Amino acid sequence: MKKYILDIFLLIFISVNYNCTNNETIINPSNNAPSSPRNLIAVSDSTSGALRIRLKWEVPSNNGGAAIIQYIVYKGTSPNNLLILNYIGSDSLSFIDSNVVIGNLYYYAVSAKNEFGESSKSNVVNLSVNQTFFRPTEPTNFTCLPGNNKVSINWNAPVYNGGSNIINYKIYKGTTPNNTTLLIIVNDSTFSYVDSAVINFNQYYYQISASNNYYEGVRSNLISVSPTPANSNVTFTIQGQVNGANYNFYFRPSVDVRISRIIANLPAQPYSDTITNTNTAYVFSKDSFYTWYEYNGISTGQAWTFIFSGHRVSDNNAYTSTTNFIVP
Repeated sequence: MKKYILDIFLLIFISVNYNCTNNETIINPSNNAPSSPRNLIAVSDSTSGALRIRLKWEVPSNNGGAAIIQYIVYKGTSPNNLLILNYIGSDSLSFIDSNVVIGNLYYYAVSAKNEFGESSKSNVVNLSVNQTFFRPTEPTNFTCLPGNNKVSINWNAPVYNGGSNIINYKIYKGTTPNNTTLLIIVNDSTFSYVDSAVINFNQYYYQISASNNYYEGVRSNLISVSPTPANSNVTFTIQGQVNGANYNFYFRPSVDVRISRIIANLPAQPYSDTITNTNTAYVFSKDSFYTWYEYNGISTGQAWTFIFSGHRVSDNNAYTSTTNFIVP
């Protein structure tokens, strides 16, 4: 009797245990392909100087249970005839198509793919580029002339306007070559500007660009300039001499002077060096040459500008004298 009851108990236990195992297998989840990428858009992009169409999209709302491994870009001449154009890594949500022609209409769609399969295509977009616009080239004949507490800036129109009319010019200014910021915007018919927000003998750097209806153009090269008062009939002669790996500059005034400051500019670098003379009672004679400084890296053809300021001995009138020197 006891053995019979035990057999029944074991039979029930085995049956229940079997049913639990079967239920666990049935409820295991399954994996799928992701949903479609979202919000695909197409825009014209010609900022690089070439006609292009840029596509942008957002990640699928559902990755299907596995990470997205790539996006597939489709292109065609009709919404029902889209062929694979390119495969894009999962870390990018954009693509640039440079193989386009002005006037042609193109259709695009994008799909997403994980390890289980490819999604359906995104919304289909189309775009036809009818005109190409580029950045203007830099304005021509850009000059900056120093004056007494002012800098006179002049320029001419760029050689190429980028396919659209020039609408303004932007002048940039800074106290070092690497910190120029926007000074002023002038209209397309203006080709000169006087900057009076300067201090005599300080160094300033200027750039200019032209803008059309679509883009700001390339900035010009930097021009360095130091505003100065009018010359008081004092001139300086500059000479140079190689001294081993260095180069010496020498100067001689045309009259006896007391020098308070000398500025050496190499605009092509751009480079500026200033020496202030604290012994303003010392007289620099018109009959002697004086050593300016030793520089290294001097090469033939470099165009230097030297600005001398001080007082004439004869009448104590202030002067500023600018002398140019090209390294022979």
